[in-house]
Amino acid sequence: AVPSPGALARSERLFFPPAHLARRAVACGSIGRAPLRPDELRTLLDVHRGERFLLVVGPDEKTAGKAKRRRRRRREGAGNADRASWAAEDCHIVLHADATDRDIVRGGLALAVLRRNLAAKDGKEEAVYVPLRSGACEELLRRTMEETEARFPLFMQALEQVGWSTKRFMFGRVNMRNYWEILENSSSEDDHSHET
Repeated sequence: AVPSPGALARSERLFFPPAHLARRAVACGSIGRAPLRPDELRTLLDVHRGERFLLVVGPDEKTAGKAKRRRRRRREGAGNADRASWAAEDCHIVLHADATDRDIVRGGLALAVLRRNLAAKDGKEEAVYVPLRSGACEELLRRTMEETEARFPLFMQALEQVGWSTKRFMFGRVNMRNYWEILENSSSEDDHSHET
């Protein structure tokens, strides 16, 4: 269920940064956060045709040593009890330099769907948690994008029904942005090929 603006206002911190923005660093990252092989990058660009964001699956290799060691100790201390949250932790959004606030909302919804799908997919039969990589998740990423495509209009309607304005979103600056050539959506390419 989507909370209304009034419900969220009761718990919002007025004179301090909102606690939920602390998760922005976990949700958005750079291409280099989880290193990609060239074939993985090509696959991601194909899966995300027409989008101004990419969903990347893979452990955070870019985080500074202290934070990385803290995360490793936390995982080792928990055994295999919290594998679903580890799978969710090992993916993030990469925003295009031209991404709009609406793209960020769409990317956030896609990330939530992906994290849910990764948690369900996690190979619990394995004795030790092994992080997945984007290259091993192509079908999962495609299914996630299809699900996001179907859910996004419903999500926007749900926001409007409880009182949120969806005409304009107000996100703080997200500095971690990247540039890549946005490939045309394959359905629009098919439409153009029939015109000749």
